[in-house]
Amino acid sequence: MPTNKNASIRYQALDRCFQNRNKRFFIEDLIDACNEALYEFNGLRKGTGERSSVKRRQIFDDIRYMESKAGWQIPLERKREGKRIYYRYKDPNFSIKMQPLTKREAEQLNATIQAISRYRDLPSYGWVEEIIANLENRFDIKDKKTNVVGFEKNDRLKGIWNLTKILDATSSRIVLKVKYRSYNEHSQEQNIIFHPYYVRQYNNRWFVFGLREDKNRISNLALDRIIDFEKLEDVPYHRNREIDFEHYFDDIVGITHPNGVEKEHIVLKATKNRFPYIVSKPIIQGYLYWSLYSDLLKKFNSYTSTGTTILHLYQNVFENMPLVVPSKSEQEEISDYLDRKTKVIDASISKAQHQVELLQDYKQSLITEVVTGKRKVF
Repeated sequence: MPTNKNASIRYQALDRCFQNRNKRFFIEDLIDACNEALYEFNGLRKGTGERSSVKRRQIFDDIRYMESKAGWQIPLERKREGKRIYYRYKDPNFSIKMQPLTKREAEQLNATIQAISRYRDLPSYGWVEEIIANLENRFDIKDKKTNVVGFEKNDRLKGIWNLTKILDATSSRIVLKVKYRSYNEHSQEQNIIFHPYYVRQYNNRWFVFGLREDKNRISNLALDRIIDFEKLEDVPYHRNREIDFEHYFDDIVGITHPNGVEKEHIVLKATKNRFPYIVSKPIIQGYLYWSLYSDLLKKFNSYTSTGTTILHLYQNVFENMPLVVPSKSEQEEISDYLDRKTKVIDASISKAQHQVELLQDYKQSLITEVVTGKRKVF
């Protein structure tokens, strides 16, 4: 069966031509029909302003494939008109769309249904059940077996009801007014004008990236911290011209790329016996971050360093540092737990720092008022 989109589009275009008894389709007409179908799907050729161009030889190859057992064994007849030949089905009711699925296609469709079934239980994704039922009934592939594919999910995740609407606003380029409560800003609600650009899942949580008007920079909002939001369809949308999100996460642990921080090359060392185990069992980024952030690295470095009180992480030190690699689920539990707890602690620290700043301002104001005589001392 077709191995790429362009081939599939050509086969469907040829199928429509062969069915049509109101027109005679010579090879030039078939080429034009395929080019037109590809143009409607792909548009102009990238950077050239030209239409996609199908060659004469490609059409003959496509016809041979459609007539073969690997294709649909189409009942094609060739009618001569003078020195030219036109093509049509012997049976005008025949169509490749009416043919039963091959065993391989049925297996692939079954795998697809199992993959999208992961969304069945999510709020706002009730339409998935309808799509699955439609596919199963239409192609008569309803699976009588139990599900054999399992996906990770966070049943306690808050804010998942926002996901569908956030995705819709992002793809439709609609500005949002978001009511948001961050861990790090004294737990106060904020009203943020937000231009959504990209939605990403990390560690079983969802985040939306976009332009925050109050900070005039691109940042992310956690969906489980969004209290409510509304669409501002009359507000002009500022398009993303700064970040390529397809590669933004290639060299970072987590979802945030700190400004002004240089990329570091990290090398992990493993024994010969443990290496295959580590390769087949990926390290969760969050777990790696907390491992490097822990005192274990400092203590190990202190044992191996000499003659300096400044902590350096040299490559030879890192290569010999022991690293515990538990199961993936344990890594995620550790990472999630530390994420939650440290955010609460960071919020308390931030609040305390804010109170210290207020006291320092009060202290400075008090000194100034007393020495200038604005305040009397009793």
